[in-house]
Amino acid sequence: MIKKNLIYFSVGINSVYAEMTKLSINSIDDSNSEFLDILVITDKKFYEDNFKFFDRPNFYIHIVDDIKNPDEVCFNKTRIFDFENINDYENILYLDSDILINYNLNYLFKKCKKDSKLYSVVEDYSIENHRRIQFGFENYSQEDIDFFRNKKIYTFNCGMFLFKNSYLMRKNFNEVRNLINNHQGNFFSDQSFMNYYFNTRNLVDTKKIKKDVDCVFVVEENINYINDFNQKIYHFLGGTYFGDNKFKIMKDFKTKLINNDNIQRSF
Repeated sequence: MIKKNLIYFSVGINSVYAEMTKLSINSIDDSNSEFLDILVITDKKFYEDNFKFFDRPNFYIHIVDDIKNPDEVCFNKTRIFDFENINDYENILYLDSDILINYNLNYLFKKCKKDSKLYSVVEDYSIENHRRIQFGFENYSQEDIDFFRNKKIYTFNCGMFLFKNSYLMRKNFNEVRNLINNHQGNFFSDQSFMNYYFNTRNLVDTKKIKKDVDCVFVVEENINYINDFNQKIYHFLGGTYFGDNKFKIMKDFKTKLINNDNIQRSF
């Protein structure tokens, strides 16, 4: 049996993120010729309030314990290997809800080669960026920074990452969960933990999914200047826990994608 590819989201707390997830799924379906398998990780109440009547082929839910705060929503993305049908899949792609897809994802899945690597997108090419709380725990030594510089290890954004369903990645995700459970001190959602764990072990590949080439970070400063809509993934940064305004921005941008696609088809 040929194993499939899986896309998954982790959502909860605020229903606007369910609507953003549906919009993201709609953009996946618009830009891919088949219904790819999609999973949402959430709790029972959020599922019943937001996804119970969501009608789409190849759509699945993984129910977790009641989600108490936004950080738990982020942490739940590390629980993907608890999904009962996870062994049906070879490659796994995580997406934040604030992502729109105008990209053939089968092409993206083909970039996933190594069992031990997390494929993600560079946040910033400055090595000093590792010192920020968003990408660690503000406790890296100079030796750590020199290691990152020598190995060309950069901070990465946890809104999207790709990996193999392998023994090694299952082990890595379990270790990240242990790190989360035992940590004392400041952190920035799952991104602090993911960056710390995978970067200090040189387990991230940021060359396959390229910033601006494959994935565009959409922010207030550039949103009105984006005019490349060919094979792109758009991640709407900012407002981590508050999404009403972001949802409107995403809907408007999705209309722009549709209009551009119609123009392309007319030629």
